[in-house]
Amino acid sequence: MKLLLLYFAIGVSLLTATEPTKLKELLPINVGYGIENVQLLRAPDIKNLNELPDDIQHKIFEHLTSKIGKDNFDRLVFSGLWYIDEEKLIEKTHQGRRIEEKIYRYHIEYKIALEEFGITKLKTFIRLKENLDVQRDIGLPPKANWNFASIESIWPKALRKLKERDYYDLDFVYDEENDRMNWVVRSITRLGLSGSGEQAVFDGISGDLITIQSYGFDGF
Repeated sequence: MKLLLLYFAIGVSLLTATEPTKLKELLPINVGYGIENVQLLRAPDIKNLNELPDDIQHKIFEHLTSKIGKDNFDRLVFSGLWYIDEEKLIEKTHQGRRIEEKIYRYHIEYKIALEEFGITKLKTFIRLKENLDVQRDIGLPPKANWNFASIESIWPKALRKLKERDYYDLDFVYDEENDRMNWVVRSITRLGLSGSGEQAVFDGISGDLITIQSYGFDGF
């Protein structure tokens, strides 16, 4: 067998005491006639959940403990808080543009280790609107569905199902449509900047194969 280069890309990312100092990214929003960008800023002084405003803390705690359970919630590690540049939103509103109602106000990032299943770091996030309603739920399944299949059980199945190639990539990803986690294993062969491969998706709990798909790519 060719040399396997295995790497894990486990993953599936307001109020401050001082002015925000970092620009994370631009958020595309629908303003009625096309797409425009609004700045997302980081709150650099917010280092953990306890430093968030009380109403945000309460909303996050109540929602996430209800969904994933208190024990799993306690395993989450706060990674950062990002928020929308409110001045830009006001500016666009005053110009008579309709801001999409689904736009979120706060983007809260987390990471979690599930070492008993071979997962050292899983990144996820939750997004809240201005009124603190959930705009996008956290990318983790309900508390009843956390008995995951391990890397050790998935990897041999993937090698049997996928064609032998140069590289293999393994992800543990949230399936939003079915509210569950899936293991995704990709086998890749590169030809310069192009290449081809296969992707096998396994149920994150049972470890059963869901689908295999072939793909090609051109460039990075």
